[in-house]
Amino acid sequence: MDPVLSVRDLSVDLTLPGRERTILDGIGFDVAPREIVGVVGASGAGKTVLSRAVVNWIAPPLAIRSGEIRFRGQDLLGLPPRAMRRLRRDIAYVGADPMGAL
Repeated sequence: MDPVLSVRDLSVDLTLPGRERTILDGIGFDVAPREIVGVVGASGAGKTVLSRAVVNWIAPPLAIRSGEIRFRGQDLLGLPPRAMRRLRRDIAYVGADPMGAL
């Protein structure tokens, strides 16, 4: 069975004047249909950046440097903004404060 979500070699950088820092470097994973994935890590480890990158919701000073993100076979990083907004209705993410998000 093909994965519903596939992330390959994802790297995200933080770029500020005079300072650049890699936040995520070479992340890759697959999520099978009906599979639930939890991301656990220390504060500042990049969990939120990863979640936002997966739905192509990264804004300056963050930038996706490299990688591929496919949802149901569709390249998310190549989608125009309007198509990406529609697709976000099918992708769910629960952050660190789930009650606050609801």
